[in-house]
Amino acid sequence: MSLKDQLIKKLESRVNALEKEAEAEKAEAAKKQAEAETEEAGAEIKSEFTEKIRSIQSDITTVKTRLDEIKIAGEERMEEFKRQIGDWIG
Repeated sequence: MSLKDQLIKKLESRVNALEKEAEAEKAEAAKKQAEAETEEAGAEIKSEFTEKIRSIQSDITTVKTRLDEIKIAGEERMEEFKRQIGDWIG
């Protein structure tokens, strides 16, 4: 498997993991809102989780953008991409 194919596979896995994380946060937010004893507490919970979910969605967008760049780039740029995304793919 080429380095390009490896990077694509790893980034696709990262996107999937982030999407699952976002869904889990949404579910947790809904659960905690339902358990909130006051409207004010529910609003605070919603605000907290909205920020977390936005952050995850921003990460998803960033990873997808880089994934698209890798898909159209030549093999000669893969080492550069690998260095740039090292934190994302472990």
